[in-house]
Amino acid sequence: MSRRWSSASSPQPSSTVRLVANAGHPTAEIMLFDGNFAAVAHAVGVLDVQVAPGLYELQYKAGRSVQEQTVRVRGGTAECIVPVPQLSTRTTALPQRTTDDGRKLMQWVADVSQQVHTAPGQGSELFIFSRLLGKEDPSTHVGIFDVQVKDSNGLVIADFGKDAGWYKEGAGARAHTIAVVPGTYVLSAAAGSLGRLEQAVHAVAGWQTQVLLTPTDYGTEGFKGADLRRGAVLMSLQGRGCSIDASAVDWVEAAKVALFARTPAAPIAALRDAVAEADAVPQSEGTSVDRLLAEKFTNPMLGILGGHLLLLEAKVDIDLLQKVVRNLERLVPGHPDVAALRYAAGWQGDAAFPMPPMLRSSWQLVIDKSVEHPGIIPMDSYSARIATLTWGGGAWLVWKAPPAETRPVRAARSMASGKSSVAFGADRGKQIAEVIDKLGKLLPRHHADRYITALARRLDLDASETRVLRYLASAARQSQLASELSPLSPSNLSGRLYSSAYGWVTGRHLPDANQVLEWAKDARDQFLLDSSMVKALGIPQSAVTTAVDRLSTLLKGEIPMAPKVCFDRILPKDLNKVRPSAPIAGARTRAAFEIAKLWDVGKTLRVRFMSGTPEQKDIVKQFAPQWAEHANIKLVFGNDQNSEIRITFDENDGAWSYIGTDCASIPVGQPTMNLGWQDEGVVLHEFGHAIGLIHEHQNPEGGIKWNKPAVIADLSGSPNFWDAATIEHNMFDTYDQDQINGTSLDKKSIMLYAIPQSWTTDGFSSKPNEKLSEVDKKFAHNQCNYPFQGPRKQPCT
Repeated sequence: MSRRWSSASSPQPSSTVRLVANAGHPTAEIMLFDGNFAAVAHAVGVLDVQVAPGLYELQYKAGRSVQEQTVRVRGGTAECIVPVPQLSTRTTALPQRTTDDGRKLMQWVADVSQQVHTAPGQGSELFIFSRLLGKEDPSTHVGIFDVQVKDSNGLVIADFGKDAGWYKEGAGARAHTIAVVPGTYVLSAAAGSLGRLEQAVHAVAGWQTQVLLTPTDYGTEGFKGADLRRGAVLMSLQGRGCSIDASAVDWVEAAKVALFARTPAAPIAALRDAVAEADAVPQSEGTSVDRLLAEKFTNPMLGILGGHLLLLEAKVDIDLLQKVVRNLERLVPGHPDVAALRYAAGWQGDAAFPMPPMLRSSWQLVIDKSVEHPGIIPMDSYSARIATLTWGGGAWLVWKAPPAETRPVRAARSMASGKSSVAFGADRGKQIAEVIDKLGKLLPRHHADRYITALARRLDLDASETRVLRYLASAARQSQLASELSPLSPSNLSGRLYSSAYGWVTGRHLPDANQVLEWAKDARDQFLLDSSMVKALGIPQSAVTTAVDRLSTLLKGEIPMAPKVCFDRILPKDLNKVRPSAPIAGARTRAAFEIAKLWDVGKTLRVRFMSGTPEQKDIVKQFAPQWAEHANIKLVFGNDQNSEIRITFDENDGAWSYIGTDCASIPVGQPTMNLGWQDEGVVLHEFGHAIGLIHEHQNPEGGIKWNKPAVIADLSGSPNFWDAATIEHNMFDTYDQDQINGTSLDKKSIMLYAIPQSWTTDGFSSKPNEKLSEVDKKFAHNQCNYPFQGPRKQPCT
């Protein structure tokens, strides 16, 4: 933001002047800049400093509101009092009080919040208020009212969508007051394509917790739902209803926005005053004393937000924080967000969190504390279920509604709450290292993310276990890289410093080789810490423990992955020719050639290696010529640039070949075949394609009944990583009958994939075929294909 003043610098006086600037909001930030644009002072709420006479600029920030004000401090005066700016921190949930409609709606809110509409319990209250903005027709924006309140067992105790009562005519507003037993409840709101979003609302004995909502667009056309992220949450004593006091509402909104922005804007002066008044209340038992304390502290939500804002200060005032927490514990006993602040204040406790707290910052405190006390979030709790589902930004903790549980909850193996975090991590460091080592051996150089997705599916991992798996897979890659880099000297390393592999793993570039080598030495040790996983993943220690235990067990055995299969390279002009068709009559032996792709009978096919080791080339030379023994073609290996068959050995590109004469249309500088893995069966299969054979199962006579979901799930993962279009073409599409020479299915054909029984619905399966079948051999020199005597018979009958 540019600042231009007529004076470039301040005068140099012999005395100073007191400058006082009150922002008008206790959580508003105030920055003071001098004439050289240098920051002079910073404060929250009120700025009170001594400055030299001169020209200054004040910058106020309150929530999303930012204002600047130029001030001239004149010499010879005792003080300069700056007028209070007009900052807006109002929540859109409550209308402006400057209009008649706004005042009427606010009065309606105050009145209706004092009436109980539903009473599934007693002891405390929840007040939920939703309203449209502007002149929208409520009948076309019903999503804003699709809000439910659920108890801790998931039972709906209030439903805006089904209850049309307590509606403010003409204002597009609906409200509902619910008398409940003190405890934590779940607010569930429709969110379009996201399904439903949820957040926790805690009800406290003797208090009414108030949630004020407005609409937002969740990305679904024509739908607006209640915005849980930006809702206002207030508290007042039961019987008083929703306060329309401007200062309380503005205070809470400013604090909420500051907390979301992670701005150290704690209203320290206001908190000290509240604590001092509360401390003056006699510390004796009795409802009247507690009510008097409530009167002094005014609104517990202010204290909760203020306590969290204190934690953002560069130097946390622990003494003040402890006083705030002590008073909050008397005011709102059992509140989960106060329990989280208690841990942050340095006090121990035995509080558990079976239900999530209200604030995102409270949740993070609980997650961090779970490293030391794994049982703080029970494994069978709602908190554990939503740990991987947190969504969006904002001060409030919001999550996607978890699916119904379909499996037993997995219990953690090590849950002793008295076990220290040091011992807890040390006990399992070896176990984590073993998992990392196993993953390091399994991970491919490329497609690592898709491999992990496939592995998680095959191991039937839940969301927390999958998140831990991804973390440890990243650790495996970094560990591998550290091992590669550590032996290198800085001079040898400099050429590799900005390599794609290094950038992929670290996500950034370190400035020099020495720093990289230092990082390489420490990388593995950091990943072995439980605390590193908890902080990085945002899930409780108990979930991390369970996930590591289960992964350790599962990865000790062999991991069953999908079979390696090849895919046809089809020219674009031929893609529309592959389709279902009727079966043919004739002999029941089978090896299907594509008629239009056959080479001339007796053709000499030149084969050139475009890459590969001597060992890889020898495997091809050893097995490929078997086709020439049974088909009237010749294979000649050499370096002719115009060779019909050109082979690469890219292990990250699978195994494939163009079919027959399509090879002749591929530019000379490009391969026509890739052998990502090599053995007798792979070489024979791909050379079968090269002389015109199609996949065995793609003959319309094949008749395999596919279990398509299972095939798609397996082939989209390791080791093939096919996309949907590739799977559809190579597995389920068949050729039109007039395109091929072929008959019925040959289970032993070299051109048939290894098909697990899980891929079919009729029990069909086939084993990997490593050699030419008798049908392959006979059909290769069939009169319709590559006969040794006489011309090729066309058409083939």
